[in-house]
Amino acid sequence: FEVDTSQYNQKYINKLWNEEKARNPTKPSLHRVFFMDFVKTTWYIQPLMMLTMIAKVVQAIALGMLVESFETGNGKGYKWASILVTCGLVTLFEHHHVFFVLWRKGMQMKISCVASIYGKSLRLSSTHQETGANIGKIMNLASNDVDRFLKTTLFISNLFWSPLQSIGILIVGWISFGPAFSAGFALLVFAYVPFQFFLSKRFAFHRSKIAAITDRRVTFVSQAVQGSRIMKMSGFEWKFLDRIQQIRKEETDQIQQANRLKAWNEAIFYSANIVISLVTFLVHIHIGGVLTPRDV
Repeated sequence: FEVDTSQYNQKYINKLWNEEKARNPTKPSLHRVFFMDFVKTTWYIQPLMMLTMIAKVVQAIALGMLVESFETGNGKGYKWASILVTCGLVTLFEHHHVFFVLWRKGMQMKISCVASIYGKSLRLSSTHQETGANIGKIMNLASNDVDRFLKTTLFISNLFWSPLQSIGILIVGWISFGPAFSAGFALLVFAYVPFQFFLSKRFAFHRSKIAAITDRRVTFVSQAVQGSRIMKMSGFEWKFLDRIQQIRKEETDQIQQANRLKAWNEAIFYSANIVISLVTFLVHIHIGGVLTPRDV
């Protein structure tokens, strides 16, 4: 399709950028350009995400009622099973449709940025060195940084829908399980979420340092390749090698620290459900409640 070509997306993002500069000549914002374009072009899938949010909550309720129908034999098992399957189908079809639309939008943003970077690089002066646009920075922007659009477009809508879904879960949990449910919810809000915010800030810090070091390494390697004849004639191979290895070691050290933070984040993600459920059940039993298969 034409809307997926680099030529179309470059013209499209340049048009939006010119409109932003006309709106705010003193301080135009590229963040605002991408955010407003994302909202205007993906608004129609937001109701689908809301429908899935409701379906997931209803699915949990239907599962509990289905288990209770097996114990009591009230004859409502088929009704709750039908609701359970329907909610599953809604979630299934919504996930694939929304994933495709958001991934495609992220790819279009990535293509527009790469095309704009390429077009700008062709207009840069080869003799003027005060632009700060060295080879390493350009290569890092076009190969690594623009990939963030893919994941960002997939999950940025959760910043709006996740709090609403959490409030709905709190209300349903309080009604069906009692005050003990607030203990697990408080653990999530006041412990897990702030800790993940801390990890995300630290990860962003290390990511910025990695990008700067990668710019230096790519620039230095490019200079070594371009001046390889002079380097060999002067006998500077080992000095260049030591310098490149030193920069690479700094880069790998930062990558290892970032990966440790990512490992902590993954551990929290997979252990949160178990820990929160355990705290909720212990508080429920401590205040005199009785666990039933429906509550679990």
